[in-house]
Amino acid sequence: MKEKVTNRTPQWRYPFIVVYKCFAYLPALFYALFMKFNILQCYRY
Repeated sequence: MKEKVTNRTPQWRYPFIVVYKCFAYLPALFYALFMKFNILQCYRY
């Protein structure tokens, strides 16, 4: 089976895209954790 590589993403670039998406979602996760810990500390004190 031959794949057309004209307007489709090459096979070797898929891991890079997945890593890029993970890195894009990381700051949001860290921000959510940070806010959660801040709320816990506010409730603690």
